[in-house]
This record gives sequence, structure tokens and C-alpha cells, in this order.
Amino acid sequence: MGICRSIQYKKKDVKAFLGELNKGSLSAGTIRNQKAYLSSILSEAVEDEIIDSNPALMTGKLIKRKNDKEEICPFTWEEKTTFEDGIKEHYPRYYPLFLTDLRTGLRVGELIALQPGDLDFKGKFIEIRRSISISTTLEKGSSINALKRSG
Repeated sequence: MGICRSIQYKKKDVKAFLGELNKGSLSAGTIRNQKAYLSSILSEAVEDEIIDSNPALMTGKLIKRKNDKEEICPFTWEEKTTFEDGIKEHYPRYYPLFLTDLRTGLRVGELIALQPGDLDFKGKFIEIRRSISISTTLEKGSSINALKRSG
């Protein structure tokens, strides 16, 4: 066996690393992923008896969520009425779809994936069983659209 240099990472080192990541423009999810990767690597080092314990475990809540979400501005009652009247007049075929959307708050993918069996008129509820999403990926200057179904 070769000689292995002992690595001495401590919780404070991991916390300092995460603190530096948190100062940048990375999202909270990206920072959590980085912590998970680091913890996984250090767990392997523990299994291989390179270090005694994993300092990335139980570091506490260090990742601050950035509050940069857009504020939700729902329709006023007057705007809702104007919207409904416009749909009735110009797109009567789609009125039930828009009415369902306005009254349930479903995501677009959930709304267009609804099937007759998802509606329970006696129980007065809609069961959300699936969603449809369209993802766009740019590859060599062209866009590729893929239809994804879940459920």
C-alpha cells in the first residue's frame, strides 16, 4: 500500500465553503446539490478509512433562499369578468377550459392533460392524475420540442 496523506476537514471548513457559495449568484438548489456531492465524496472517504467522520453531515441550515420570486398579481373581479366575457364572445369553444383554469388555479400542463374520468361532478372535485409539459432544448442552433407526459 502507498502512503496516503491524512485529510483533516472540519465542519467549519464545510460551513465556510457553503457560505462562500451562498454569497454568489447560485440558486439555493445548486448550492444544496454541491453540498450533497461534497457529502457523498466525504462519505466515501470515511468508508475507505481516509477520514474518521464526514464533516458535511449535519451542518445545519446554511443555505438561504433568495427571495427573488415574482409577486403574484391575480385578476381583480372586474378583470376576471372582462376576461370571461371576452372568451365567451371570441372563443366560445374554449370557454369551459378557461373557466376551469380561473376557478381551480391548475397549472397549464395539468389543465390540458385533464380527461373526462378526472372529473367527478357528483363529488364536485377534479382529480389531477397527470401533467403534460413541453421542454425546449437548443442544440447546435436548432430548437427541439419534446412532449413529456407524467402520470
